[in-house]
Amino acid sequence: FGLQKNWFLAYHKKEYRDQPILHQVTGHYLGGQDWYNEKLNHMVESYSLTIDDVVSLRKNFMAIDIGKESVIDIMQVFTFHGEKPGLRFGPWFMHLIESRLDDRMDFGEYVCLICSVACMQKNEVHRWIYKCIDSEATGFLEKDKFEELCGILMDEEVTGYHTRDAVALWAHPHLGGKKDNNQDGKVVMYYPEFCKLITSFTALVYPVFRVQDKFRESNLGRNYWARKLRAFTAMRKNLKL
Repeated sequence: FGLQKNWFLAYHKKEYRDQPILHQVTGHYLGGQDWYNEKLNHMVESYSLTIDDVVSLRKNFMAIDIGKESVIDIMQVFTFHGEKPGLRFGPWFMHLIESRLDDRMDFGEYVCLICSVACMQKNEVHRWIYKCIDSEATGFLEKDKFEELCGILMDEEVTGYHTRDAVALWAHPHLGGKKDNNQDGKVVMYYPEFCKLITSFTALVYPVFRVQDKFRESNLGRNYWARKLRAFTAMRKNLKL
């Protein structure tokens, strides 16, 4: 019948999992809670969150939700993590989690926010920032978009650099925008050039990485996310992604 030799013996020697999958245990014990929704279950499955992980994240959410409304906004999230509530890139985070409430998030969406941001590697953060400012998906930035990006990221900063320092880089001979005949001779910046610029001028994207670090530290800890990232990297390598 075309079956491999000794298939019957091989089949009955097959090792079956004798321990339940972690996310199934989490869903089984927490699934009856009124806050355990489909979004949260998806996060539990995607990131292999244990019961203790979810309970820890739930404590943070409840500390943020001082009004006991079961929903919070991004300004409250920033404040809880020691940031200014009015950071202008807040809408990027809401768009990332595809919140069904537009300007507020429930617990499942909070977990989605933390996991999504905490598990981004450096190059993924760069690409996410670029995608956020290239809202029309043109594939390049023009001067006005670059200036908008600089304002969003640096207007609230109190470091030694100012928005004008970042804006001035557009005219830099090596790091700035370049004339592109494929775009009718307009001066534009593609993603590789953007990466080159922010590698040289890290202050531009530092605010996002600072928020990411605070998310990691306050939610399960830096070591926890470092282990997650190592596991994801190994998985991607095995899958040749």
